[in-house]
Amino acid sequence: MKKSSVLKRIDRWKILLALPTIGLYFYHGIAVLRGAVDVPLMDEWEYLDPWALPAGLTLRWLIMPLAEHLNVFPRLLVWLLYRTCALDFAVQQALNFLLFGAVLALGAVWTRRILGARSWVFWLFAPFLLSPALEGGHSHGLHASIHLAMLFSLTSLLLIFSPSESRGRLFAGAAAGLCATASFASGHFFSLAGAAVFSYVRLLAPRKNDIRPAIADIAVVTLPELGGLLVAVVAALLLLPIYARHPPPMMEWAMRHVAAGRAASAELPPGASGFDFLAAIWTPPTDRAFWTSFLGLVSRGFGLREPSIWIGLLGLTIVLAPLLWELRVCGLRASGYPLLAATTLGIFGTIAAISLARTWMGDWGLNQSRYAEFCLLLGLVSAAAWTLRLREDPRARAGALSALWLFCALCSARSWDFSVYGRNREVREAGLACVREYYRAGGRGECPQLHPLPLAERLDRARVLRLSFYRRMENEVSAGKRP
Repeated sequence: MKKSSVLKRIDRWKILLALPTIGLYFYHGIAVLRGAVDVPLMDEWEYLDPWALPAGLTLRWLIMPLAEHLNVFPRLLVWLLYRTCALDFAVQQALNFLLFGAVLALGAVWTRRILGARSWVFWLFAPFLLSPALEGGHSHGLHASIHLAMLFSLTSLLLIFSPSESRGRLFAGAAAGLCATASFASGHFFSLAGAAVFSYVRLLAPRKNDIRPAIADIAVVTLPELGGLLVAVVAALLLLPIYARHPPPMMEWAMRHVAAGRAASAELPPGASGFDFLAAIWTPPTDRAFWTSFLGLVSRGFGLREPSIWIGLLGLTIVLAPLLWELRVCGLRASGYPLLAATTLGIFGTIAAISLARTWMGDWGLNQSRYAEFCLLLGLVSAAAWTLRLREDPRARAGALSALWLFCALCSARSWDFSVYGRNREVREAGLACVREYYRAGGRGECPQLHPLPLAERLDRARVLRLSFYRRMENEVSAGKRP
C-alpha cells in the first residue's frame, strides 16, 4: 500500500474521531445560548460602579483589581461590547463560550506539540472538557476572564517551550504570560511554572548521554535574560496579597458574614474597622482544610460532581506518577516533557491558590463550577503524560489510556445534565422581573437572584448608560410611575 494512501486513511480516522467533540461543542453552545439572559449577574454589576463604565475607558478602572484578579483584557472586552451592542449580557455569554472553543482548539495544538502523531489522544478526552459541570463558567459572561487567561497561558507555554531556538519566541511567550496575569490570577501561576521548568531544564537538569541535550524544547537565552524573566514573574506574583486587601463589595459582604458566623440574609454590618480581610481569606497549607479543598478540586478535575478526598488522592497519583518517573530517569529533558511539566505545575499552582483563597467559603464556594475549569484539564494532562511515558510500549499505553478514559467516564457519569442552563435562565428571568419592577416603582433595587446587595444606584447608572437590558424595557419604564 502506498504511503500517501495510508496517511489519507489516518487523517480520515482522526476526523471521524474529532466529530463527537465538535458535535458536542455545538450542542453545548446551543444550550448556553438558550439559557442566556440579558441582565448582569453578581460580579458583573461592578461594571456599573462610578469608576467603571460610567467614567469611560479609564486606566484606573482597567488596572483596579477585582479581589485577587487583574481584569485588564476582560474589561477591554466589556468596553468593546458596550460600544458595539450596549453591553448585551447574552452576547457576552455567547462570546465567552466562543473563547472556550478557542481554548479547546489551543488544547489540540498543545497535545500535538507534546505527542506528535499520537495527538489523536486529545479527541478521546476532549469530550470530558465539554461537560455541563462547567455551567457556571459558561453561563456567566464575566468568566471570559478565565478563558482569556487560559488562552494567554497556553500560548505563553507553547512559545517558551517552542522547538525553534529563538529569543523572540521566548520574550513573546513572556509577554503572553503577562497578558495572562492581567486577565486572571491563574496567569501568575502558569507564568511562574513556565519560568521554573525553563530554569530547571536549562540550568539544573542532569545531562544524560542517551538524551538529546537540551534544547529542542527550550529557547537559548543568557543568564541575565533568564534572571530578568524570573524577576518579572515573581514580582507579579508578589502583588497578589496587595490585590486581596481591596475586595469587591460582594466579597467584603460575604467575608464579614462568614467571619461573624451570620446567615447570608443578615444585614451588612456598618464599617470595616478592625476587620482583617487577609485573615478571613487565607487558609495556609498547614491547615487540614487546605488539603481537603485541594484534593476535592483535583477529584473534580476528573469529572466528579461532588468533591472526594480519596478520588483526589488517586487522581493526584495518576497525574504525577509518569512525570516523577521521567524526572528520575531523564530529568524532564526529553522532547515534550518540559511543556507538559510546566502545564501540570501551572494547574496545580492554580488549584493550590484556589484552596488557599477560597476554602473559607466552605462547600458552597469550592463547589462553584467555575473552579473546575482549570481542574478539568487534569484528565487531558494525564492522558498526555502516560502516552509520552509509555511511548515505547504500545500495549501498555493502550491499557493505560483505556483505564484512564474509563476512570474519567465513571467520575463524570452524573455531570451531563444540560437542563441546568434552563434552571439558570429561570433564576435570571426572575431577577430581570425584579429589575423591571425597580424601574417601574423605585425602591432599593433588592434583587437577590442577581446580587446580594441593593442595586438601586447601579440600576440608575444603567439607565443613564442606556445598557441593552434597560433599552429592552424602556417602553414599560416610560409608562410606569418612575420617570
